[in-house]
This record gives sequence, structure tokens and C-alpha cells, in this order.
Amino acid sequence: PPKAMTVRQTQRMRAEAGGIGGADFTADAQQALAAIVGPDHVSTTDADRQAYGQDALKEPVLPDVVVWPGSVE
Repeated sequence: PPKAMTVRQTQRMRAEAGGIGGADFTADAQQALAAIVGPDHVSTTDADRQAYGQDALKEPVLPDVVVWPGSVE
């Protein structure tokens, strides 16, 4: 199955967006990402954030938004 964005990818996206943080980033990012991959592929639920809230180093950091690709193409 397609993988969600990693914590580091989310942090990089936040930095590229001009350092926007907190609720503003989450709302803006969720809308922008939903426009790209579809709203069914974007989540801010606690369960999804916890499931994808660590990278290979096992450092728990909750992502603001979890995104799955709409397709593999």
C-alpha cells in the first residue's frame, strides 16, 4: 500500500511553506493537500497521527497532517 508522508517530509513541507506552524499550517496544508490527492487521502485524526508519528529512528513526533497518495501514478 502507498505510504504516508514521514515526519521529516512534513517538517520539510512546513519549512518550505515559510515556517507556518500550528493550527494555521494544519488547516492550510490539509486544504492544499486535499485538493491534490483528494480529501479521503488526508487525515488529522489522533489515531492516524499517532500511527505515523515516528520515523525510522523511532523518535515520536506527531505530524500535523497525514497524507496518502491518491494513486501510484
